[in-house]
Amino acid sequence: MPDRNRIQSLDRQRATARRWRLTHGVASDGSRRLAAAMIEMRANHLILREALRID
Repeated sequence: MPDRNRIQSLDRQRATARRWRLTHGVASDGSRRLAAAMIEMRANHLILREALRID
């Protein structure tokens, strides 16, 4: 059974990373923008994994 609290927590993390990437992502800040994109993708992956979990 998926853990709703974990999914909500990951969703907040994903939203924060996305918001930061979209508002602060300038070309001169490539490494931080990349880090935010990686956090966002990792959260997406974990949300899908949690949603598909069957106990």
